[in-house]
Amino acid sequence: MRTEGYLELPNGRVWWRREGAGDALPILLLHGGPGAASYYLEPFAEHLALHRPVIIFDQLGCGRSDQPDDPELWTLDRACQELDDVRAALGLEHCHLLGQSWGGWLAIEYLCRGTTGIEQVVLASTSA
Repeated sequence: MRTEGYLELPNGRVWWRREGAGDALPILLLHGGPGAASYYLEPFAEHLALHRPVIIFDQLGCGRSDQPDDPELWTLDRACQELDDVRAALGLEHCHLLGQSWGGWLAIEYLCRGTTGIEQVVLASTSA
């Protein structure tokens, strides 16, 4: 099962895709960059989706999401707020989180802010 679309967030539209089904806790994948997109995570997401729901999204300024030309937007605060907004819009009150490269940095910052509802985090090819 695959669904995808756009979320209308305060600073622009953000593209997302959900793959897989079932009762297992979903996993949200955070791509590298900043400035990259989630394309390279799609084969990984498809494989994981055999076992649980998987959600990928292109962060603002990346891939299929809007590309605003405002340097004021490129902050950790805004990226963490975007992650909150994506989780809320897609009903991910409880999920796993996997951050790759820049996505790992974002995951670390996000969790250090007292975020709740993340059951486990995987950091892949990132520094801590």
